[in-house]
Amino acid sequence: MHAHASLDTDTTTAINDNSRALVNRKPKILIIGSNSLIQELIKDILRNETARFMTAQGSATGYILARTEKPDIIIIDRDHNDLCQNTNDVAKECDALIEVMKLDHRTKTIPITVIGSQCSRQEIDHSITLGAEDFIVKPFSMLTLKTKITRLANVGSIFDDRFYHVSV
Repeated sequence: MHAHASLDTDTTTAINDNSRALVNRKPKILIIGSNSLIQELIKDILRNETARFMTAQGSATGYILARTEKPDIIIIDRDHNDLCQNTNDVAKECDALIEVMKLDHRTKTIPITVIGSQCSRQEIDHSITLGAEDFIVKPFSMLTLKTKITRLANVGSIFDDRFYHVSV
């Protein structure tokens, strides 16, 4: 005996409607970091991807926005944080933010990309181990940023139930 699965017309229509809504939906991107020039550069590069943007000037504000606004993707500029005076403090601040977001049930499924310069392989691996989905090393190309953020938007839509609901 072979089991045969089939979808009725209503289910197929619901899946197609949800797929179209997902494709037509503008991802909401939160950019965290105190360097407004970097924030504007990222927004300019991704503007043609029809994304919506929010910016936060520091970790605390970024965390609050992530919890309340539920962005689709978070980009953290590891090199610039208004609370830190030296490079080691900035790295620790970024690591702490990733850790807190991945422990909080309201933010743990939001994909995080870290952007940073002068990072060792160990520092990049550490950010990934803490929960960041990706790390982009500065200087980066427009194509690299677009490709990685688009990939995260698509992965988030598959794995996070905020994006995909099918009535059966």
